[in-house]
Parts: sequence; structure tokens; C-alpha cells
Amino acid sequence: MLDAAFLFGVLCASLAASYGDRAAWALLMSAAIGVSFSAFGMPFVLEAWIMLDLAVVLVIIWAGIRWRDMAILALFLPLWGTYLFDTYEAYSASVIITAAQMALSLPASRLWMRLRAFRHRSTGEEFDMRVAHHV
Repeated sequence: MLDAAFLFGVLCASLAASYGDRAAWALLMSAAIGVSFSAFGMPFVLEAWIMLDLAVVLVIIWAGIRWRDMAILALFLPLWGTYLFDTYEAYSASVIITAAQMALSLPASRLWMRLRAFRHRSTGEEFDMRVAHHV
């Protein structure tokens, strides 16, 4: 279940990165580094993880703050809280928080506009009018 949540977050961040979202790129790089640490058997070092997270925070701030970026930044506080505990529950919470941060980087409005444009091109129908009549 945790793997599925993490992969969903990676998928969302990858889509956001394809739209040029710098926060998504930073989150993906952080996730890649974290997975590499785990794969190579590096023990947990609190200072290293905090520095990695602070680098992501700086990239997000440097790129320009948007509303969804503020939500991503706010999720770092509970994430850092999970670092203080060495339990499976804390690990699970950190994975879920990380997945949520990556999912929040997805520009849903852009995705919806592209879906509408694709639907209009593929069917030739007025998609917006069909939705308006069913609501």
C-alpha cells in the first residue's frame, strides 16, 4: 500500500515536472536521492535528511510561491516530526506525507484544460456544453 501511494505521488510529480513545475522537480530529485540512500543501505542520519529537505524548501521558495506550494511547504513540519521516531508507523507517515507533497505539485487546472481540449478534438462535440447540461 505504501509503495502504491509513493508511486502515485511520483506519477503526479512527473506530470507536474513535464509542465515545468520546479517544485515537482525538486520533490522528485529528493525522492530519488532518498530511494538511493535506502537502496545502498545508508543508515538514517537526521542531519542529512533535514539538509535534503531544506534544499527542496529553498528551491520551492526560489521558484516562486504559489498556493499549492504553500501546502507542500506546510507538510514539511509533520514530515520532520516523523524523523524523530524510529517506528514503522513513523516511516509509513513519512512515505504518505511525501506522496501527498508530490501529488499536490500536480497542476490540476492545466490537466483539466488539456483533457477538455483533447475531448473536443477527438469527438468534435462541445464538451463544456454537455457537462453544463448534466449538472
